[in-house]
Amino acid sequence: EWPARTELRLLLTGGDVLRQAPSVPLPFDVVNNYGPTECTVVATSTVIIAGSDGLPPIGRPISGASVYLLDENGQPVPEGNIGEIYLGGNGVGRGYRNLPDSTGRNFLPDPFSATAGARMYRTGDRGVRRSDGQLEFRGRLDRQIKIRGQRVELDEIGSVLTAHPSIDFAMAIAKASPEGESQLVAYVLPKKNTPAPTTNELQKHVLHSLPDHMVPPIFVRLNELPLTPNGKLDPKLLPQPTNANLLESRSAKESASPIEEELLTIVRELLKNDTVVAGDNFFLAGGHSLLGMQLVIKVQAAFGVEVTLRQLFEAPSVESLAVVIRTALRGQHLAEIWQELLRRNHFGLDDDFSDLGGGPALVAALQERIAKEFGLFISISELLQNSTVRRQAELTLRAATAEPVLPPGMFALHLDGKRNRIFWVHTLNVNLAKELGEDQPFFFVTLTANDLMALGEKPTLQKIAACLVGKILATQSKGPYNIGGVCIGSVLAYEIASQLRAAGHEVSVLLLLDAPSQPYLRSCNSLAAKLRHPRHFVRRVAHVGLKQSLINFCKRPLKYFPLSVRTKYAGERTVAHELIEVAAFAYDPGKYEGKVLLILSTERDPYLNFLPGWQGVVEHDLNARFVDGLHRDLITPENVRDIADVIKSHLPSAAQKVCESLSLSTRLEFDERETKTHTTALF
Repeated sequence: EWPARTELRLLLTGGDVLRQAPSVPLPFDVVNNYGPTECTVVATSTVIIAGSDGLPPIGRPISGASVYLLDENGQPVPEGNIGEIYLGGNGVGRGYRNLPDSTGRNFLPDPFSATAGARMYRTGDRGVRRSDGQLEFRGRLDRQIKIRGQRVELDEIGSVLTAHPSIDFAMAIAKASPEGESQLVAYVLPKKNTPAPTTNELQKHVLHSLPDHMVPPIFVRLNELPLTPNGKLDPKLLPQPTNANLLESRSAKESASPIEEELLTIVRELLKNDTVVAGDNFFLAGGHSLLGMQLVIKVQAAFGVEVTLRQLFEAPSVESLAVVIRTALRGQHLAEIWQELLRRNHFGLDDDFSDLGGGPALVAALQERIAKEFGLFISISELLQNSTVRRQAELTLRAATAEPVLPPGMFALHLDGKRNRIFWVHTLNVNLAKELGEDQPFFFVTLTANDLMALGEKPTLQKIAACLVGKILATQSKGPYNIGGVCIGSVLAYEIASQLRAAGHEVSVLLLLDAPSQPYLRSCNSLAAKLRHPRHFVRRVAHVGLKQSLINFCKRPLKYFPLSVRTKYAGERTVAHELIEVAAFAYDPGKYEGKVLLILSTERDPYLNFLPGWQGVVEHDLNARFVDGLHRDLITPENVRDIADVIKSHLPSAAQKVCESLSLSTRLEFDERETKTHTTALF
């Protein structure tokens, strides 16, 4: 901490990597400098902004200096791509005294300078130019290694780990495994006065930014940084990994899976050591190649999957080996799905789905089966990129364990609770979700821009509903479900619930909030309806204001333009509402035999009596309730409490168990100001 007043005006940093920005504003500027001695010390510079995330930039070239980011052929890389840093300009030195070979390798002619005889210096550093022109340092070329044939950027791993809120410093190196191959080891220094993260937590953190092969299997905890006498990090002083200095594999709250428990019993018997835990390295705990072969044989007998000695070297703990086993079991299940879809019994785990005859229709069917069998939404592009059984098994397992996201267009307002989930259709109702309480899981599902393009110009309501049903099944593969909507969105909710029931899924309650019935929708194009429009416009002006009403009115002519134009200029929600509205006018609802709760506003014109129309299609269990207020006010904070009370009284008292429980990373925070922007989307 610094006093508010100080004589210090500038603090210059250099000589090593500045790994984080100041957490709070300081009474002086922090200036980060970059440049090797060969270029007269400083080549780029920038003021660091306090509180900024990620690795601080190294700035822009100073006056008289030039910076080039080049590929291995000496050509400039595109913006945003990593390249080797070359420095030109007035600061470039003459070379190394009495070392002509080194001088020739590193001091090169500058082809980008207009000055005759200009030279540039090859730094051996890697960098990237951001969109704002600032440069980021991305480590040394000699810190780039290969592990099992795949390129690994050691400094990128360290940068990602350092960005974790509980880590003060991190560094990744390559060490020889018991098999003699390179193996990643991460050294981390946890922040003081904060709980140390687990290996599981850090591996998931790395997976969010880097590919699988760059995730270290071993994490060593440091109590202090090993420094040289002049204060720089000395990698030679990093300790050897032992079970005593490894991070905990999981927190106390995380329980072992049945696979891990059985595997741990096998390992303890082989090592004759009952103190071994799931996170211990098999070879550091006394295992060797001969015992490793015995472990592989016992694993195959116990779990019915083939595991190799090499996989054991790559996943040497009970916990990591359990992931290998789960992946193999998942692969067996996926292979059975492939057999059904492709009608083939013989193919290898590394054969390509498309090469075996899996066209676009079969890829879509594969996506649907994965959603149904595993409760996971995997995009078609991901399935095409991971087109073998082995890679799809890894993909689905990673999606199930590494915080999968919701399908596009699906948002969780309340994630956990004791009741069955409510899926609210098309019109966001934050106030209702808030009033129902945090113990009521509440999800909002809507159409995205990509959905609009796929649906085309005039989709039927059945086609729109099928699109949203796919998102619901990808989020929760089995019922029971509660489906709801307001106004025109509730007509869409009716068709969604009908399709779910037709597919054999249970819908506990269908919630229709002031839903226009089909007889009314058919009459909307009548002369009487057209005569009512001026009065409707006057009421809308009184409610939303003249300015907003004129904006909405001006958007209407856009409906005569192509869908791509409307989506760009009118916005996704306006176009989606228009498509649903037009489809609802032509919709012919079938009979519905499930439980329906119809909530209607009391203050309405006589011609807006929706109840008889719904009584004609809901055959058995229609519960109609009336709440005070105008149609347009039903989702405002003042009126939504009565609606929530009615809904609570008609929901099942306790939730039935849902087969999968996803950790969903897409959420919406409550903001009552947002609600005002959505009120005008009412019918």
